[in-house]
Parts: sequence; structure tokens; C-alpha cells
Amino acid sequence: MNSNNLVKAVQQLCRDFGYSPHISVHEQPPLTSSQKSVALLEFPQFRSIEGSKHGRITYRVTLKLLHRAANLTAEERSLIISQSQTDALDIFSQLSSNKQVALIKNLQLDSLTRVMPHGSIGTIATADVITIF
Repeated sequence: MNSNNLVKAVQQLCRDFGYSPHISVHEQPPLTSSQKSVALLEFPQFRSIEGSKHGRITYRVTLKLLHRAANLTAEERSLIISQSQTDALDIFSQLSSNKQVALIKNLQLDSLTRVMPHGSIGTIATADVITIF
């Protein structure tokens, strides 16, 4: 699986979980009034390759799942962060069932508990995704 196919697979999973997917260029676009949840996917970072005609490619994948946080109580924010963590786990779990994904390892979840400049909170998920070619 090349990086473009990996991006498409993650974007589709994000849509399946109700997120509006975007490719991030290290800047967070503001959430529009029609978007409650946004998934920002950084373009996968190439880590290593094994094999020449057939083998494995390892990519580092970073995904931010963001939700609008303006005017929410602390309890509501806590629930949103908890749900975004569950969504991130489920997205990477479903990605691992893709025929071209051999393994997902080193999955890390970090909560964005402070309201970010564009008024959102959520979860950052980072993992090494080993794909088959």
C-alpha cells in the first residue's frame, strides 16, 4: 500500500465515524458551522522499507480528531475527549483489518484538553502503520 492509498483508507474510516477528513499541513483549519467533528490527517511519514518487488513499508501516521468546544461544560468536554479516544482506537483497529495493512504498532493517544485556538478539543493519535506491497 502506498501513502496515497493509506491516506484514502484513513479518510474513509474517518467519514464512517462521522468526521469531516482533511489533510493537515501543520495548521488547523477552523471548524465551520456545519462541521461538528473534523479529522486532520498529516501526510504519512515514510519510515522504512523491506523488500524490493514485494515487502513492507512502514509509515508514521498522525491523526487529530477534533470537536467544537465553545460553550461546553467541563463534563461535556470530558465526554467528547473520551469519545474521540474511542473513535481513534476504532479507526486504527479497523485500518488494521485492511488487506494491505500488515500491522499497526506503537499507537499513542494524547488528549487535547485545552480549547485550541480554533475552538476545538479532541485526541491526537500517532502510530506506525506497516503496509504490504
